[in-house]
Amino acid sequence: MSYPGMQRMRLLITIVGLCLLVPAFFLPAVRHSGPQPGPGWACAVMATGSLVGIFNGSIASATPDILCLMVSGLVNPSLLIYFIFCLWPKLVWVRLGLAIVILAGIATSWRFFYYAHLTPTIGHFLWVAGIVVILAGELVGRFEKRAK
Repeated sequence: MSYPGMQRMRLLITIVGLCLLVPAFFLPAVRHSGPQPGPGWACAVMATGSLVGIFNGSIASATPDILCLMVSGLVNPSLLIYFIFCLWPKLVWVRLGLAIVILAGIATSWRFFYYAHLTPTIGHFLWVAGIVVILAGELVGRFEKRAK
């Protein structure tokens, strides 16, 4: 596949990922003991808001569940930064580092669900699927044999 063809394919994969990701913020993301499941946007606000603890210096006294919440709060901001770095194709190593942070944040969100006795629902699964599809776009053409 030619370089412009790979760029178009990556763009298409990113758009598909966004089509999965954006609705996730408006769908129920977690179920808890209350009457209504929590919407994705509320989960995002809570997780990202927990990052304030890092800047307040309370990270040293945070319990494991709060640490998991803080790390999972890095996912959405890191994804936005990832999109910015996609503007420069040569910064693949920076994007790789961000992808690792994003995937670690997703894994810690599952650990937080365990600690907080939450059950993920459709919004969470769409959120994860959208992110995985977006990050998979980075792999397009990476393993293709180079023509000499």
